[in-house]
Amino acid sequence: MLFRGLAKILLLLAVLAVVPIIASATNDNGSAGQEGQRDAPRYTRQMIVIVIDGLQADVLQKVQAPNINGVAASGIRVSQAITPFPGTLEAAVGSLLTGCDPQLHKFVNGNDRLAEPTILKLMEQKNIKTAFFDATGRHGRFADESKLYRKYGNDREMVEDAVKVMADKTPYLSVLVFGEVGKALAESGPNSQAYAKAVTDADNRVGELLRYLHGKGMYDHALIAVCGTTGQPALVLKSPQFKGGVILPPASLTDLAPTLGYIVGERLPEATGLVLWNAFEPGSFQNGIYLMEQRIKDLSNAQLRAAREIADLRSGEAQVQKERTIISQERKTTQEAIAERERRIGILGGIVKTLIGLIAVLIILALAGYYIQYRYLKKKFLLF
Repeated sequence: MLFRGLAKILLLLAVLAVVPIIASATNDNGSAGQEGQRDAPRYTRQMIVIVIDGLQADVLQKVQAPNINGVAASGIRVSQAITPFPGTLEAAVGSLLTGCDPQLHKFVNGNDRLAEPTILKLMEQKNIKTAFFDATGRHGRFADESKLYRKYGNDREMVEDAVKVMADKTPYLSVLVFGEVGKALAESGPNSQAYAKAVTDADNRVGELLRYLHGKGMYDHALIAVCGTTGQPALVLKSPQFKGGVILPPASLTDLAPTLGYIVGERLPEATGLVLWNAFEPGSFQNGIYLMEQRIKDLSNAQLRAAREIADLRSGEAQVQKERTIISQERKTTQEAIAERERRIGILGGIVKTLIGLIAVLIILALAGYYIQYRYLKKKFLLF
């Protein structure tokens, strides 16, 4: 009995010793599984860029916009988006899709031609389907950039047709340009009820696109970008390759195209915008150190370009100041010459007036002499 009881105690102690080891191994395997799942490759299978003319960042916190805010909550929100100059819809769309400033892409109004290729055209050249849906009717030039270019009379009509086209033609990149928010902003101002309603209506249209993606099971695999155009525009991004629930520091609208290009392995050669490396979630394609180094490298190069541009501007300013000084001196010399000429003209004018006065006196004296002589001769001849 004693030995049997001792054996039970030893068996119990052995079990108690083995359980923590098994639990630890289980936890390690679970952690490794989660880590492997977290590091599993994530691909962007579809891109939708939603350009809402006139959409300001602050209005999303003031009106009902659950769909756009939902995209921001599951992705990233840029704290402040830098807009190109001049502030036109066409210039903003051109910068969004070329990654260049308007001074380079030259698309400032609807009649201009693009001087730089868009991400649409570069994808088309690699046989990647794209589509451009325009509810403003001001981007006809983009018919040369995408094989699927369509324009519409309003936002609702555009979204309804875009959903059909995406379901039928399955473009990899779709760009939709909304126009009614911009009209309300221009006509009624940012604090009006009309503008708030237009933003809510646009958000509902965005909701239709999101429902389409959910219905196709593509929402989690899609890159969605929602951005404004002028003023203090909103810039919201979501992608399976991006971080979630993050607010990024200020970025430019020109950064969108280089970021899309990086995802598809396409570089925009003349882009002034930067890849948003800090938007990407570290994973199997790149680790956090690589992303940080790339971001630092790009920012350093951008700083170098900016420093050179500032130096050129300062040099130009100094040259302008020098030329302004020369012009000022020439103006002063000219004014002095004009004053001297006017002084001489004044002197000559006085001399002329004096001469005219003398001539008048001489004429009067001559006339008086003639009259005296006439009287004298008349008197003399009347004596005979």
